Amino acid sequence: MNGEAPGNGADPAGDRLRELRARLELSQEQLARILGVSFATVNRWETGRTRMSARAQRALAEFEARAAGDGAGPLPIPHSSFVGREAELGQLFSLLRGRSRLITVTGPGGVGKTRLTLEAIRRFAGPDPVLVIPLEPVRHPRSVLPAVASGLRLRDQPGREVLESVEAALAISRRLLVLDGAEHLRDEVAALVSHLLIVVPGQRVVVTSRAVLGVPGELCWPVPPMACPSPAAPVADIAASDAVRLFMARAEERLPGFAGDDAGDRAAGRLGGHLVAA
Repeated sequence: MNGEAPGNGADPAGDRLRELRARLELSQEQLARILGVSFATVNRWETGRTRMSARAQRALAEFEARAAGDGAGPLPIPHSSFVGREAELGQLFSLLRGRSRLITVTGPGGVGKTRLTLEAIRRFAGPDPVLVIPLEPVRHPRSVLPAVASGLRLRDQPGREVLESVEAALAISRRLLVLDGAEHLRDEVAALVSHLLIVVPGQRVVVTSRAVLGVPGELCWPVPPMACPSPAAPVADIAASDAVRLFMARAEERLPGFAGDDAGDRAAGRLGGHLVAA
């Protein structure tokens, strides 16, 4: 930025810049990209060798406002109750609380990857805000990055690449990035995630996909199918199984007045057994 004056002692704006950068855990290089200046300029501001111009201070004020107000919206509201899967929720919780920066939740279509992942995050996620990007509606590989930018509510900036804007937005406010349904865009998602994990320190990503990404450092967690006892098992065991409880819950939601009985539990167990075997 032009119009910088030589430093002459401590600069309150430079001190504020340094404190803000430390609070957000940004490097001088990252902050320089965000503000559109060189690394040397940020270094001179912080050391007091030059003072920030009025224009630079306005840019800093805008950055502070974005950092204070930035955050992802709430998780999608589920349309039905969550049933069972307590063991799986506990396992996924442990992974979310672990050190891995990339977790890929895998499994065949219909096994419950998305619902289980969002429920685990809803119950057990840490302090970072969450941003969920549904990739199922994204049909063209080149639309992956714009979909993420849209989720971040970024607007086009003349002369600035979309990827650079995404990097800056994620660096300003840490958040857990969830890319849901990535199998049909595997290569593009893998490339983007690999890049973000390198350039945005501390960034964490959860991906749901039918296939692993194959990215270094990726922790893969396959979702197991719901266990279902044999129809010959005691009725109490059948009724207590997650598969039958889910079947009954959905039936009750769709058929007012529906109530299970021994015959219904056994029938559901028999149906669940066929579905699991398939």
